[in-house]
Amino acid sequence: MSTVRKMTWSLVLGLAVVFGSSGTWAQEPSLENVKGEDEGKVIIIKQDGKEVKRVQIKEGKDDDEKIIVVVNSENGQEEEIIINTDDLDSDWGDLGESIGESIGELIGSIGEWIGESGRQLGRSFEGFGNTHMARSESGNTRAYKETQSAYSRGTIKIDNIAGKVTLTAWDKNEIEVTGKLGEDVTRLDFKVDGDTADIEVVVPNGRKRKIRSELVVFAPRHSNVDIETISASVTVIGFDEDSHKVDTTSGAILLENVSGELDLESVSGSVTVKNADDEVKAGSVSGAVKIEGNNLSQVDAHNVSGSITIKGTSEEIDANTVSGSIRIETGNAEEVKLESVAGSIIYEGGMDKNGELRADSLSGSIRINFDEPVEGEYDLQTFSGSIRCSYGPDIKSRGKGKNIRFDVNDGDASIRVETFSGSIVIE
Repeated sequence: MSTVRKMTWSLVLGLAVVFGSSGTWAQEPSLENVKGEDEGKVIIIKQDGKEVKRVQIKEGKDDDEKIIVVVNSENGQEEEIIINTDDLDSDWGDLGESIGESIGELIGSIGEWIGESGRQLGRSFEGFGNTHMARSESGNTRAYKETQSAYSRGTIKIDNIAGKVTLTAWDKNEIEVTGKLGEDVTRLDFKVDGDTADIEVVVPNGRKRKIRSELVVFAPRHSNVDIETISASVTVIGFDEDSHKVDTTSGAILLENVSGELDLESVSGSVTVKNADDEVKAGSVSGAVKIEGNNLSQVDAHNVSGSITIKGTSEEIDANTVSGSIRIETGNAEEVKLESVAGSIIYEGGMDKNGELRADSLSGSIRINFDEPVEGEYDLQTFSGSIRCSYGPDIKSRGKGKNIRFDVNDGDASIRVETFSGSIVIE
């Protein structure tokens, strides 16, 4: 008797029930088939050397369907798990990737207590997910390639709703666009008008699933970059014009060796900047923000849920996070403002002789390691925590809930550090 179930994202839980028995499991790949000779490879699962289950992945009735057949070897009872993308707002590439990762992670973790073979089983399903993803992309996408003459100095704008954008600078007055367009994509509009280039993935109105498109673009090095996506990761490499802007609702952002002012926002995804050299504004609602660069005029980093890391010399630094740590490694900054609602703050570097540093944390410790003693006014406050400072009066024994003010050598710098619940250390 065959039991048939249709599953979407609950597939992981279903498989956990199928395989989540006690005892030590072992799985061996086999070329035998549950049904017929051409319906795919079987995973034979054994317990104490005895075959207990067979698992087979085979094609469904149409292109949007896969069937996982599980046979109980003891009584011959068969269960079919049907995965159907019609119930999902994603294509098979996304689904295959998610299935592979989710099942691999879940059964891999289950393997911690059911034995090494559990992890091997997880990897088997993960391999299915990755293979199926590659097949679906080749079947549900169409290739695109076009090259146009362009400006020597100008602006490039890219709009891709879902997928991936990789933009790289080169020393040609041309723009080359290659990639894969989703099956439901209407077209790709690519036009160059004077000193402006526009690249847009056009999708039809209404709910469409297969719009994931991957673009690889090469453009003149002296380009201002303006990229907007809804659900796509963005990578930009090697440009040196005045300003660049990247905005994505759900996706990671990476900029490397890009000169000029940077304005980067991700609602759900990390933001990473490498080798910046001007003003940087970067924020994420859920994801880490990492900025590296030298001779930066100003850094403004904000985060609602995630850490902030800034490395390199900068005149002004403004970093704030609602839930996450802040770590700064810099040179002689002139103005620094650090705020964390729930997280620690670490500052390592120097201060200009007329510099100003403000560090506040509602719930978290604050540690400041100066390259050399900073001369100026200090104002250190904590409601529930200790204060330790290598400068000024001996305050090591003053305990909790203190407000310490002192001056070092009548300097012009200003250092104010305050935490409601956490310690303060300045060295």
